[in-house]
Amino acid sequence: MKRAKDGKKIAGLVAILVVFILAFFVTYPFYIESPGLCSNLNQYVTVDGKRDSSKGGFYLTAVGVREANGVALIHALFDPTESIEKKEDVVGKGGDFETMRRVNQYYMENSENNAIEESLKLAGKPYSFDYLGIYILSIQDNSPFKDVLNIGDTIVSLDGHAFQTADEFVNYVMSLGKGAKITVTVKEDGKEKSYTRKLVKLKQADKKAPTRYGIGIVLTDHTKIKSEIPIEINAGSIGGPSAGFMFTTEIYEQVSGEDLHHGLDIAGTGTINDKGEIGIIGGVDKKVVAAADAGAQYFFAPTEKPTKEELKADPTLKSNYEDAKATVKKLKLKIKVLPATNLEQAIKLMKTLK
Repeated sequence: MKRAKDGKKIAGLVAILVVFILAFFVTYPFYIESPGLCSNLNQYVTVDGKRDSSKGGFYLTAVGVREANGVALIHALFDPTESIEKKEDVVGKGGDFETMRRVNQYYMENSENNAIEESLKLAGKPYSFDYLGIYILSIQDNSPFKDVLNIGDTIVSLDGHAFQTADEFVNYVMSLGKGAKITVTVKEDGKEKSYTRKLVKLKQADKKAPTRYGIGIVLTDHTKIKSEIPIEINAGSIGGPSAGFMFTTEIYEQVSGEDLHHGLDIAGTGTINDKGEIGIIGGVDKKVVAAADAGAQYFFAPTEKPTKEELKADPTLKSNYEDAKATVKKLKLKIKVLPATNLEQAIKLMKTLK
């Protein structure tokens, strides 16, 4: 009888241990997205060697992302500020956190470039660009360099030749043809490495198109902006393009000498392009919560509408501005949401927030 009782106790303890392991140590193919940081941009931006030390400021906001264990999944089901996302929707099909980090690093660098350019352009200050090479955005499955190149690497030369645009790069590769070998020199985490492989037949959507041979990568130009006024942005581990708009306002305020935040705490989000347009981003419902929790009085959100293709896939999609306002109303947050269409419109509106 005693042995039976002891057996039941052991079985019970084992069951508790299994549940504990499943709840805390086993991760599932999901990620939890939640309100992330809301940080004053004066800690990331220096203009002419100085930081903005005035009261208040501009704040970037971010979405927190973590792998899902059992406890996190249950918590997210009952927390209106969190959401459960499929792994492939967060890191891409077949992707991982490292790949996502590299892609987000590129988008952050591009965002910083655009922010500096747009702030200088609006302030009437001169600037130019340094060409750094070709940035690798993705690699095809049949690429002969798939085992050695990584998303986020910068190609600095082909067969020892440097190029000034992505078009020059493509034209050189296309001139080699079937059976040719090519040596690619890349900069990976600050170090240069060279690899030699044969070109492969490229995949093309149009089956009637002429056969083309290449190295099987999707690329874009990698540049860095230069100006007479030294401007540095050091965002650390923060990645992605969504802080572009707020970086621009922080830099513009300093290079122009205008007081835009008037001692207020102004948060926001949105991409910035070379036309000064503020673009739609993901996770705005989490970001406005982060801003409200940090005590910001205002939150700027893009008014850009979803595309026809996006609406076809999900007819419920709205602009970031509409989503942020709905979140504030639903959760009764103490923050005012303001529209952001383009840089000039947003700055004009900021000047009224005295």
